Amino acid sequence: MCKVLNARQVGQRPAPDRIYVGRPSKWGNPFVIGRDGSRDEVIAKYRAWIAQCLEQTRTISHRTIL
Repeated sequence: MCKVLNARQVGQRPAPDRIYVGRPSKWGNPFVIGRDGSRDEVIAKYRAWIAQCLEQTRTISHRTIL
């Protein structure tokens, strides 16, 4: 099981067991409010997209997500 942390609280120091999930990373939210829908629609799209991505890979199953 992965653990989710706030990078602003723990720092963004790279570590082998951490993955950054901000916009510039491959795990970041590619959907933008306005262009891709309302805030609620964009959140729903990201949740569906990230679930599909996680289903396709086991890369982060036991790592910490920042």
